[in-house]
Amino acid sequence: MNRKIIIIVTIISIFVQFIYGQTRSILIPGGIYDFNDNPQQKIHVDNLYWSKYKVTIEDWKKYIADEYSDFRFERIAEEIYGCASVEELDNSFPLIGVTWFEAVKYCNWKSIKDKKKPAYNILGNIPFHFIYTDEDFNQLPEVSLIFGADGYRLPTTVEWEYAAKGGKTGIEESWMNRISLLDYGFFSENTALLMKKVGQLKANPCGLFDIIGLTKEWTNSTPDMPYDRVISKIPKGFRVVRGASFTDSYNFKSHLVINGKITTQNGKPNYFIESFPFVEWIRYEIGFRLVSLTP
Repeated sequence: MNRKIIIIVTIISIFVQFIYGQTRSILIPGGIYDFNDNPQQKIHVDNLYWSKYKVTIEDWKKYIADEYSDFRFERIAEEIYGCASVEELDNSFPLIGVTWFEAVKYCNWKSIKDKKKPAYNILGNIPFHFIYTDEDFNQLPEVSLIFGADGYRLPTTVEWEYAAKGGKTGIEESWMNRISLLDYGFFSENTALLMKKVGQLKANPCGLFDIIGLTKEWTNSTPDMPYDRVISKIPKGFRVVRGASFTDSYNFKSHLVINGKITTQNGKPNYFIESFPFVEWIRYEIGFRLVSLTP
């Protein structure tokens, strides 16, 4: 009898893990994509497994507990989210306010936790500050991508745009032109400038939640990297950020910042504009989500 119970419990456990895994990540088939709606920029996008949700406060707490045991989580509650206490910080809020370097370090940590090969090679230490000093910036580590690793990484700017527009099917059916954006993303018009939980609105045709709104998202790209392929060595300097946050208007025509110069991008809504914040800044509107070669 006890053996039967053990077998039943084991089967249920495996089933729950399977369902949980299926609900946390989803395969987005690749294809040929006209990047920036430019037929002259046809780029092949690979098959990738995507996290359906942005990394959340709950996810980050587990990382902090492993990597920074003496870290006061009240700092994030007070300085990043404006909460009076850590109790007000909902675990389902998307994580914001971390640097690109902390995002890739989280990717490696999560890969190891899930028994995957880390996707990043990080040479050097990452200072854990809200604002980097000049000394910190000069000592930031070299980061490169490990090809073939099945661990988690950030999507490239091309991969992000392809997925945000609904992948092959969504692009072919012009999904973005037939919807109310406020049904799929949180903007200033439907948040009253207050942070919202992940997964509250509709998913896009790929099954991704909140990709066009709620927070901007770090990518694996820099303005100096080629668009048509994923490369190993990631240059220092600017990082490409995609999407819009809950404080942005969905009608807002953003500015593109390149090498300190601001250029208005007329006719292109904010959620598809690339912006390049300095990597040493802590960005209060930027979160991230993970992609990988395997589920």
